[in-house]
Amino acid sequence: MDKELAVAIENSADTVAEVQQKFSAYTNVSVYNHSITDNSVLSLQKFAFDSAVSLNVFEHIEDDELAMRHTAMLLQPENHFVLIVPAHQWLYGSMDSSQGHYRRYTKQLVKTKLEWSGFRVIHQKYFNMFGALGWFANGRILRCKVPPSGQMQLFNKIVPILKTIEQTLPPFFGISLITVAQRTNSPE
Repeated sequence: MDKELAVAIENSADTVAEVQQKFSAYTNVSVYNHSITDNSVLSLQKFAFDSAVSLNVFEHIEDDELAMRHTAMLLQPENHFVLIVPAHQWLYGSMDSSQGHYRRYTKQLVKTKLEWSGFRVIHQKYFNMFGALGWFANGRILRCKVPPSGQMQLFNKIVPILKTIEQTLPPFFGISLITVAQRTNSPE
């Protein structure tokens, strides 16, 4: 890793131990056992983080607004938060509930929650519209708990083609939403 320090926060002690072991050769990687919604996570403010990244986590957190607020409090003013979450509540189905998702998000919902938490949204984009169609069919119509493996193998083979299509015609919906936000001077 080329960063001075990379810090991971995880609420599962088993996962913390696994990540610590995997990155034990890197002296600039630290892993802490905290819940982002517990005030104890604020002890990490001492690191004065310059960025935060969350990939498909906040949908698993019941109080996602508190988690966003704590994320803002961990960042220095003007620094960035990259957040990827599942998109569109109309896609919420059996696969979401089986994975412990509380919700899916729209651009406006994420923007509102982030602004309340002390961020200014810079950029938002839906992606993987073709995956959204499969998620809808499997999770809402067929009521699968996991995507069928054959479909996943096929999807993985055609991803380069789908990626090219989305780069040419940016999607107005997708299975996921990426948001880049900047921390304001202080959480409101």
